This record gives sequence, structure tokens and C-alpha cells, in this order.
Amino acid sequence: MVRKILVICMILFLAVAVSYNFEWIIGGYPQTKSAIQGNVRDYLMNEQNYKITDIASIDVTYSRKFGDYSAQVILSDEKETKYYYRIDEKVKQSGYNGKTNKHRES
Repeated sequence: MVRKILVICMILFLAVAVSYNFEWIIGGYPQTKSAIQGNVRDYLMNEQNYKITDIASIDVTYSRKFGDYSAQVILSDEKETKYYYRIDEKVKQSGYNGKTNKHRES
């Protein structure tokens, strides 16, 4: 009887631990990544006046270390540079990585 209770408690503990950390385990929720990708695309097109053809790619990643999402944007005319965007209350550019930075926001 004691063994059965112990097994049930361990299973409950593991179930709670997995469900609480599920986002971390799978590397971010796909629906959240898709929503962020859309928000960044809308920001670039509506607030920064880029055309859809100006955007080569938007890749959203989940940081297990910090527990947040960020977007890496590559623009068609500057494919060797990645621009990083964070989404707090609104979308904002947080940095870039590359030899050039002609689309850097101030």
C-alpha cells in the first residue's frame, strides 16, 4: 500500500514537472512562434514600410536560458546580416549580426 502511494505521488510529481516545463522541453510553442512571426512581419511592413519582397526570412526561436522568444530577420538586399527583434509590449529591434547594418533602427 505504501509503495502504491509512493508510485502515485512520483507519477503526479513528474506529470506536474513536465506540464510546467513543457514549453522549455519542446523549445517553444509552434503557435506562439507563428504569431510572433506574423507580428514581426506586420511591424516591418506597417511601421518600417518594408514590402513583403524586402523580407527574405523571419525565424522565431525560443531561448531556454531566458524563457523568451526572439525573431531573426534577414532582408533581401542584405542577406549576410541578421537583425534581431524582441517582442515585449511591442516589436523592437534589439541588435544585428553581420558586416553591414544599413537597416539598423535607432
